[in-house]
Amino acid sequence: MNQNVFLQDEDLLIVYKPHNIDFDEFTSKTKQLCNINCELLPLYEMLRDCSGVVVYALNENALNDLQTQLKNNSFDINFYAVTVGEPKEKSGFFNAFAEFDKRAGKYNRIPQLNAGAENISLSYQVLESVNKLNLVKISTLEFNQNKIKFAMADLGMAILGDKDYGGDGFIKNAPLILNLVDVRFTHPKTKQVMSFKAVPPENKLWTSFNLNKWFKL
Repeated sequence: MNQNVFLQDEDLLIVYKPHNIDFDEFTSKTKQLCNINCELLPLYEMLRDCSGVVVYALNENALNDLQTQLKNNSFDINFYAVTVGEPKEKSGFFNAFAEFDKRAGKYNRIPQLNAGAENISLSYQVLESVNKLNLVKISTLEFNQNKIKFAMADLGMAILGDKDYGGDGFIKNAPLILNLVDVRFTHPKTKQVMSFKAVPPENKLWTSFNLNKWFKL
């Protein structure tokens, strides 16, 4: 596994996770490849088929600071996805309440006042459409990829490769085309604003779009 490291200091390790690797396995291999002697403390986890920027803290103080920033909506988080379908609107906001079914591994809509109701909120922008496939920028206040999958499917444009919300046989054998491209936050010690960007992996399902126009690193 080649390791793409954006930042490594005494408090943080920022790396790129490819798709098709379990997060625990990725974390273990990352620790070895980066010669980390302490525990890696992930700010969030990523699904096996999701790729993009991963933020690890290297100590509890750094992790607590990052968690506080996230709680205070101080992170700028942008996922990009390829979706299937014809969106009713080219941009907009999504807000709903849902409950995560652990057995099924997916969210279902429920009334706001029900026990277990979680708010799912994001904004989206369809950047480009080709043959009913859409390149979509998704801005969120958290890193939960299952919520993103639920929201996009509920909007009528499920993420390509999403077997949970797209249904059986949904674009057969396609990987999940969801990438955490852009993360911005404040360094817990230096207080410098940090920005990390990652171009989606080389994949014909991404490169059918004009990526040079949308991903300027």
